Amino acid sequence: MNRLQSYARVIKFLFLFVYMPLVLITGIIKWAYMYIMPLRETTLPLSHICTNLLAGAIDGFSLVLLSVIAYYCARLLDQYKAGETFSIQVLNLYTKINRLVLLWALYNPIKNTALELLKTIHNPAGNRIIAFSFTSQDMYHILIVGLLLILSSIMQAACELKEEHDLTV
Repeated sequence: MNRLQSYARVIKFLFLFVYMPLVLITGIIKWAYMYIMPLRETTLPLSHICTNLLAGAIDGFSLVLLSVIAYYCARLLDQYKAGETFSIQVLNLYTKINRLVLLWALYNPIKNTALELLKTIHNPAGNRIIAFSFTSQDMYHILIVGLLLILSSIMQAACELKEEHDLTV
């Protein structure tokens, strides 16, 4: 077993049994605490309940995106463990991960804007707030997407070289 395969095994174990449970548990607790617990008040009008559920769905979508990214990362690590480093399947997984991470990075500022609007939607006219924020964390996310795109193009070139190498006698 080479070093990449042993790293893939360890990283997949940490990823599946440490990182993902922490992300899912904290996401579910946050979602329940912020969006479900306030619904226990029976005096809330139906519009407030719908707004709370909509905010929970908007906030929960990013957790769904992270879970799908984690699924594809686990599949990528399985390919590495199987010894498939430069194959079309690995390249396809990199492409899917890149697209999902880009969607997640672009979704976060939109999510924050929508949540700010939903917080004040029931205020009287003139007291509603919409705030668009693009933080340094969002810039880091986009930087990571750029690095993933570079890595993906390197993997594509490596796959093409491997195909040429396999065809030569």
